[in-house]
Amino acid sequence: MAGLESTTVWQTLTPEQRYDCLTASNARVVPTVVVGTTDDILVTLRNTNPRALQDLADAMPTRFSNALSAASKLLEPQAQTVNLPSATIKTEADLTAWLAAAEKRIRDKLKDGPVLV
Repeated sequence: MAGLESTTVWQTLTPEQRYDCLTASNARVVPTVVVGTTDDILVTLRNTNPRALQDLADAMPTRFSNALSAASKLLEPQAQTVNLPSATIKTEADLTAWLAAAEKRIRDKLKDGPVLV
């Protein structure tokens, strides 16, 4: 959430727009976890599956990214999302090749309007 809040896009939105983006991205669903006492921890463990907590923790970065994309779309409705290529970069040559592929994808989409990366 801190990363999301630090973006210019997010700061430009109204509180209502932020709420809507978080809700649409399912980034508002966070279970109550109380760990003050041993009894609190036991209640939390009875009510919340630890694996479900891990799944939620794994999902949150993507959900926040989706909220940022939704916010960007609000401010720039014509914008298109570009997925950058995946790669393992081991050398300068690998980096140069990846940058060239990423640049090509962005330039190709840019012909049709603003691009979200």
